[in-house]
Amino acid sequence: MRFLKILWKCIAIWKMKPATEEELRSADVIIAFSDSKMRDGSLGEGNKIIGQVALDLRNRYFLPVIAQEEANAAMLAVNFFRGNAEYVVRGTQDGKSHLSWNTAVIMDRVLKICRLEGWKKLIIATTPDHMPRCIWCAERRGLKAFAADMPKGQYFHKNLALPSCRSGSFRFRLRDFLVRIMFLLTGNI
Repeated sequence: MRFLKILWKCIAIWKMKPATEEELRSADVIIAFSDSKMRDGSLGEGNKIIGQVALDLRNRYFLPVIAQEEANAAMLAVNFFRGNAEYVVRGTQDGKSHLSWNTAVIMDRVLKICRLEGWKKLIIATTPDHMPRCIWCAERRGLKAFAADMPKGQYFHKNLALPSCRSGSFRFRLRDFLVRIMFLLTGNI
């Protein structure tokens, strides 16, 4: 029954409702996932949006930030003096997802930090289309995750390093659906 319920979520849910003010106030930490870098290695608009949202949340709720490497760089680009995350999760050199480096692996690293610090409630800042999988990965690991209210923006661009993010939401969603199924079958969501 659990399998079918999650399979239905994988098929039907593509947007997460942003957390309420009460939920955000109850959080222990902010998690900033990265978006794809540009082909030339620069941060890209998606990372800048994620970095800005993470900084805004930090300033509003006085919470620590665990950031994936590119999101941390974007936070520093927004505010060099106050932009550095308390914890940075470093990734692959090419900035792309692989079987050995993906949302589940990142969430496992986040979980280790959360256990060390005693944190159980997360605010997740990531691209809107990536948000459901991030929330489900956190919940599967016993954490309570809240979706940040992510602004509309240029998350997809023809010069992104990750091919599935280059031509828009449809291509990303097709890839993400397949990854969701893989995560379901491997117990990551």
